[in-house]
Amino acid sequence: MGAVQGSSNVGLLKAKCPEATIKQFAGGGPAAAQAVAADRVDAASNDLAAAAGYIIEYPEFHILKGALKRWPLSFATRPDEVHLLRWLDNYFMLIRTDGRLDALADYWMRSPAWKKDH
Repeated sequence: MGAVQGSSNVGLLKAKCPEATIKQFAGGGPAAAQAVAADRVDAASNDLAAAAGYIIEYPEFHILKGALKRWPLSFATRPDEVHLLRWLDNYFMLIRTDGRLDALADYWMRSPAWKKDH
């Protein structure tokens, strides 16, 4: 299995796939993808957004169903920015409720659709 050197995926793979040989790649996700394409590893672990992008460059790749772990996405605020934190909480509640959050995630993270616009 391949993973980005020093990423949280390394520890996750060690815990979830203890029998696997894990190779770490210092060149980030692209280096791990290239290793899969060159048959230096059988598979690589990365986030869904990056994996969707690699499908364009490597159409023979497949994204496996399921996830080893779901990591929360978050924004950081300064401790004294209580109003900003509440505004962000309310905004995300609103766009989650009306479907915009899923649409944005589909566009930016779950598919390569954004690439044709940028």
